[in-house]
Amino acid sequence: MARTVFAVLACATAVAAFSAPRAGAKAPVVPKIEANPLAIAAAAPALAAPLAANAFQGSMLGMPVNLVVAFAPIMLVAIPWVLIVIAPGALQQVGRIAKGDSAKYFGEN
Repeated sequence: MARTVFAVLACATAVAAFSAPRAGAKAPVVPKIEANPLAIAAAAPALAAPLAANAFQGSMLGMPVNLVVAFAPIMLVAIPWVLIVIAPGALQQVGRIAKGDSAKYFGEN
């Protein structure tokens, strides 16, 4: 509960800070509620943080579930990207170096 209250206060503070009138500006005759997109973008993670922090509890394979969820994007995106895209190029470059063909790729004369 306290986290949610803190998140709502952080969101309201961010919106107020970014949408406050600038010095020297006159107040409009008709009040207009307008939110700055930057304020909304900055406040959205503050609202979602308490929910995400308490979403998963327990353990899986001896590790906290939050740790498993936090590293899931790395396991699902980054490691396959390295294996599919980066590794073949690196192996090709190592092969060129081993054969002595690297002179034309590294600018050696």
